[in-house]
Amino acid sequence: VFSDMRKNEDVKPNTITYNALISACEKGGQWKRALEVFAEMCSEGVKPNTVTYSALISACEKGGQWERALQLFGDMRESNLPADAATFNPLLNVLWESGQRLHALHIFQQARGMQVFLDPSSNTNKVDLHGLSSGAASVAIAIWLSAVRDSIEIGGSPSSADGETPLTVVTGWGKHSRVEGSSQVKDAMVSLLRQLGAPFKVSPKNPGRLTATAA
Repeated sequence: VFSDMRKNEDVKPNTITYNALISACEKGGQWKRALEVFAEMCSEGVKPNTVTYSALISACEKGGQWERALQLFGDMRESNLPADAATFNPLLNVLWESGQRLHALHIFQQARGMQVFLDPSSNTNKVDLHGLSSGAASVAIAIWLSAVRDSIEIGGSPSSADGETPLTVVTGWGKHSRVEGSSQVKDAMVSLLRQLGAPFKVSPKNPGRLTATAA
């Protein structure tokens, strides 16, 4: 269809057309082809938008191309295009999974400054990870646990009636996933917290929450 459109001088591909093609490449795991389409888009003088860059970053995420994803994000910001959750989530995924923790933290702080994500350290009793990808959630957990640790050290963490501090990680329970009670974010957080030695367990009352106590 796209080839036929190119042959027809009366019908010119626009931003929406190219975005659809790039998204198709992204969904098919063809990150190189997505970048080729983007290059053609620019050469034709068609201006990319936030959707364009988000799809490209997502394509690079699926290909494990963190440097390209980060470069695209930089180009996007230089073009004064607004970034949203669809931009930050795949970018943080590929940075975290590639071991680029400092880059991931820096990007998360940018997202927080743009009010795309909330500050995970604002409540040292609970962190809500709804709307975050597994990579974004991993960064949020790291920030939150640091804040919890600092709060406990200075004795500033509020306590429950029995003298212990309830800590809660809200992951969601995957009601829209194929397997109810399971979600990528929840599974990733269970694994991460286990690696960190943090004593969180799935709440028996709510499978979308991980809980622990800190005396």
